[in-house]
Amino acid sequence: MSETIQNVVQELLQRCGDLSEKDDAELLHFLISGLRSSNAAASAAAAQGLIDLISQSEHNRKVIRALPVTAAVAALHFLGPELSSLAQKLSDELDDAVQHLAPMEPVKNKLSFALPRPPLKDMELKVTLSEAKEAEVLSSHGWRVWPGAQLLAAWLVSEPSFLVGKTVLEVGSGPGLCGLAAAVLGAREVKLSDRCRAVRTALQSSVEENGLENVTVIPLDWEAPCGLDRCDVVLASEVIYQRPAVEMLPKLLHQVLKEEGVFCACEQAGRAQDGVRLLPLFWEQMEALGFRSIYTETKQAEGRDDQYVLFKFALGTSRQRQQTQSDNVATSTKPSLLAEHGAKGSSALQCPASACWWQCPPRMITIVGRTR
Repeated sequence: MSETIQNVVQELLQRCGDLSEKDDAELLHFLISGLRSSNAAASAAAAQGLIDLISQSEHNRKVIRALPVTAAVAALHFLGPELSSLAQKLSDELDDAVQHLAPMEPVKNKLSFALPRPPLKDMELKVTLSEAKEAEVLSSHGWRVWPGAQLLAAWLVSEPSFLVGKTVLEVGSGPGLCGLAAAVLGAREVKLSDRCRAVRTALQSSVEENGLENVTVIPLDWEAPCGLDRCDVVLASEVIYQRPAVEMLPKLLHQVLKEEGVFCACEQAGRAQDGVRLLPLFWEQMEALGFRSIYTETKQAEGRDDQYVLFKFALGTSRQRQQTQSDNVATSTKPSLLAEHGAKGSSALQCPASACWWQCPPRMITIVGRTR
């Protein structure tokens, strides 16, 4: 496929004049499909071809940016250093197009959440959403507070003890609702991380809006978390939506968590890629690295049919991890919660009989600006 992609690129480059939105649409969509290929050589050829086409003229930039290319480019960041580097170059080219079109718009969308915590007064948090065009180019999720984040934040309010006095990292923060909640609930230090610069700008605005002095905003490369101290707790919500995250996130957690550190997350139960459900695969990767599941519960978000899984993993000690790896060599096991469904299927995950759910979901009380 990579040879075919190269031929298509050469054909487009050798034509006289700029790209035509109408006449060249089919070939350009073929290149974008190449970005999504499971063949690394094909993805690389498509990315380099689009970069070459964009660099030809400003008109070509605008034509390509108008196509559904952003999500495909974002996915390349998860497919290894070489493809990630090409994805960054392509993102930079697209971002250049944004700068030519208009200056970066100021952040305008703000949401306020009231998180009930009876018998105490509701905890109110103000969240800034990213509307900068850079976030759109990178297909960032910072423009919305997703249901998984709302469910996780509500649960943190109900069970805050494991956060008190701890160092906390939120990965793929987006608007940062969960990390902000952790900061208010007694965490000693919280780091909010996102790869998108525009989202980090919005996160910093949220930190200042809520007057939180124990929160910092950082970029984070999941493949190379250089210079990052190990922390007590990692939070995440709706970050397991592509197969590469299933493999990369457990490795990242293994690098950034202290022994007996806790990973707490909320993910959509039925999310799948190519017909294969992702959460059971993630579970296997975590157990293989010496993590043990310490809490699992299912919850349905208000107004949605999707079912979500709220769960916690703890990283064992070195001795425990060695024992786990030895056990994994001897026998392949799946967590009981997921085993009955395997890696495929659409059955709802069953929650243990002992699990209970604090019944007060977060309530959005104020909306300023547009919502999507």
